[in-house]
Amino acid sequence: MSESLGEATGVPQAGAPAATATKEPYLEVANLKKYFPVGHHRTVKAVDDVTFTVYRGETLALVGESGCGKSTLGRTILGLYKPTSGSIKYQGKEMSGFHSADRKAFARKAQMIFQDPYASLNPRMSVGDIVAEGLDIHHLCKTEEERDARIEELLHLVGLNSEQADRYPSEFSGGQRQRIGIARALALNPEFIVCDEAVSALDVSIQAQIVNLLRRLQSQMGLTYLFIAHNLNMVRYISHRVAVMYLGTIVELGDAEEVFQSPAHPYTQMLVDVLPVADPDVPRKVLARESGEMPSPIDVPVGCPFCTRCPHRTERCEKERPHLRDMGDGRQVACHLFD
Repeated sequence: MSESLGEATGVPQAGAPAATATKEPYLEVANLKKYFPVGHHRTVKAVDDVTFTVYRGETLALVGESGCGKSTLGRTILGLYKPTSGSIKYQGKEMSGFHSADRKAFARKAQMIFQDPYASLNPRMSVGDIVAEGLDIHHLCKTEEERDARIEELLHLVGLNSEQADRYPSEFSGGQRQRIGIARALALNPEFIVCDEAVSALDVSIQAQIVNLLRRLQSQMGLTYLFIAHNLNMVRYISHRVAVMYLGTIVELGDAEEVFQSPAHPYTQMLVDVLPVADPDVPRKVLARESGEMPSPIDVPVGCPFCTRCPHRTERCEKERPHLRDMGDGRQVACHLFD
């Protein structure tokens, strides 16, 4: 399969995603919390009062430093973790009220592509069995011939061939393994896929190939993505909108290109400041180098979560937590600077 953009250098060019998003809400998350007790009456606030909407056909990127709660949020949305509190609506229906049949139906429509293509594939299963695992669980193929045909179709869809179905994960490169993981996620004809750092474990040149593949599949199949990542160049290339996450909260949300062109929240500014710049004469800002480390999610600041690192902090920031404020044109920012 030919991947035309960024394959040689591994650096995708900026531009709008291939697929066109709609304004039809697909998933609505409101005041979602996921806490983990860690003993001695202490709690990790992995996801702390998060609200956003995922629209059908879009790629919403979730970005932030490691440990900010991105993966926990994705897994909670898919039902792999039970929420501590809050609401998740799937096509307008509250998921907490789902019966087993409803949850099984949602499981067919919502899949995940995992970060590590080495750990996420069972080394004792052939590629064909891995790809067909969902088909077998849901009894979707009536005959062995139908099953084999579907495996072949899925492998071709991700740039592999049917001869590879009898081989094992150890015989493939990292990029090929991630293609196998994508084929597995597509087996049930999903509508929504959580891409949990789906390219971060791959070589840079291979990352571009996988991102191009995801874009093509979205365009062909009308997929909706929650794209969890920390590589902002990849995020800028693939996403329609970006939600910036810090210490379990969303601090900025908006159109991807607008967020990158004019970041509003000081944390978003810090993330954008450290992006590679091709021109050596362009001065680099020092906020990211001087801002220190993210606090522990066990000991979140009382006020603004970012106040311990923010150069603009005031006494109000240390005492009062800001909430997402509508700035117009779909941009939302949680910062007292905009009150």
